[in-house]
Amino acid sequence: MNNSNLPPRKVNFQSIVSFLCKTLIFIIIFSVTENLEANTDSIVASYYNRALLLKENGNYDSAFIILEHAVLHTDSVFDKEAKTNLLDSLASLAFDCNKFEYAQQYFKQCIKAKLQLKKADLYVDYIGLSLTFLERGFPDSALYYINKGRYYWEQKNDTLISTSLENNTGRIY
Repeated sequence: MNNSNLPPRKVNFQSIVSFLCKTLIFIIIFSVTENLEANTDSIVASYYNRALLLKENGNYDSAFIILEHAVLHTDSVFDKEAKTNLLDSLASLAFDCNKFEYAQQYFKQCIKAKLQLKKADLYVDYIGLSLTFLERGFPDSALYYINKGRYYWEQKNDTLISTSLENNTGRIY
């Protein structure tokens, strides 16, 4: 067959990236089910590193998909510590993409998980949550959550966060 008479094909790079991400997800899921003794940290790290690479290349939707699958993996192996880190990443990614409602959901899930683990860095997520409300035009809710962040910060007394708390409180007013 002579292809010289055919018009040039348009290449849809978004479709190619989507297909590659789905293929990667399938490969990861297949490898996890094939090797149940695989180290949870290395699997989650693989998801996370892939998501970072996708984010750096501007493929935010694909990064979301990978991180969400990583969260599902941590649920299946009951790794709550890794789950909080991934939820933080999802919340930050959603915030960076101006998807403030999603960011709120992930910050709230992260706060809930960190409360169960009695983690000391809750203030970071409360600050992030307050900023999502501020960006959506709800200054009262933003102030409420920044004050919750301040409460948890006072228990840790991190000077870098103190500056962030003051700057973001000033933005609310």
